[in-house]
Amino acid sequence: MVIDFVKCPICHENINTFYISGGVCPACKGYFSSTAVANSRCSIKELKEERKEYREETMTKAQIKKMFDLSDDEISKIPSSNKYGKVRYRKVDVVKFLK
Repeated sequence: MVIDFVKCPICHENINTFYISGGVCPACKGYFSSTAVANSRCSIKELKEERKEYREETMTKAQIKKMFDLSDDEISKIPSSNKYGKVRYRKVDVVKFLK
């Protein structure tokens, strides 16, 4: 049986990989992730707020159909953005299209 040990980047303890779960050191409760990932965890609230603002200033295809009774062909003429993995339409662009 091979026992692998990993050195914690925070407390520098040698830890058996069997006792590591979720990328957290059992000794100091620090993360084993890189500094870039560890620093980005502090800004999760900022990312959530940014995503919320994006959702507030955009609309989905279903919302446009329901509010303005437009067909798929008409909606396809509106410029879209694919941020956060879902196609959404900026409300400003929808209003410009309706004028």
